Amino acid sequence: MDLNPIIQETVAVSVVFDSAYTDAAPKVEILLNEQSFYNEILPNGNHSIDFTVTLDANKIHKLTVNRTGKEPGQDQITKIADVIIDSISVRDIVWHRSLYYADYPEPWASEQKAAGIELAQLNAETSLAKTGVGLNLERIENSIATAEADAEFNNRVMTANMKSFVSQTERNIKDILLQKQVADLNVRESTMIRPERLSYDPRPELPPERVFIERMEAIPGFVPQAAQQNVWAPLIQGIVKGGSSLIGVDFT
Repeated sequence: MDLNPIIQETVAVSVVFDSAYTDAAPKVEILLNEQSFYNEILPNGNHSIDFTVTLDANKIHKLTVNRTGKEPGQDQITKIADVIIDSISVRDIVWHRSLYYADYPEPWASEQKAAGIELAQLNAETSLAKTGVGLNLERIENSIATAEADAEFNNRVMTANMKSFVSQTERNIKDILLQKQVADLNVRESTMIRPERLSYDPRPELPPERVFIERMEAIPGFVPQAAQQNVWAPLIQGIVKGGSSLIGVDFT
């Protein structure tokens, strides 16, 4: 039994170019896994090249765009405006995760490499100003794998945070239940003891005999004596005040 079956998928690929030239038209060849799908001259303006291909889902694939037809001094500009795979634009990935290199003429390129001189390679640029350009999907796959790894890591972090939050909430609920139990215990212990009914009816008993005091004798017609007041004190007080007012008066 094959534990690793080959899964294939048919995808639609569109490469959109934006070209402008006056002297000579650029020629573009599009290859996917070294298989050529387009090798013609581009017209002026915006132009989309569409094709369908069946690919293995568990393999890395390489998309290459070769541009030729520009001589020194010619006014010619060619740009990759967009790359669309199954109606999904991967333009930003192409901008930041692709490798662009010049197709230097021979034998000059071999002589430079033999001399230990590294030829220029450019990243993050969709302008095909050089005579040849390679679009490496392996870097795109690596970028997607990195993004998926970051997303998986962030998902694990969020899952761990959620579990920690749930555990903390459960501990808080247990703490609330414990506080309720303590409060119920305190209320139960502070209540009065409910009286218990006797197992028999007690025998009736007479209350203590009442003791009355004797009545006081009241004398009929008794009138208390009126309070006495000294009449001489106000008179003497008036004379003293009058004499004091006459002191110091000149009668001459």
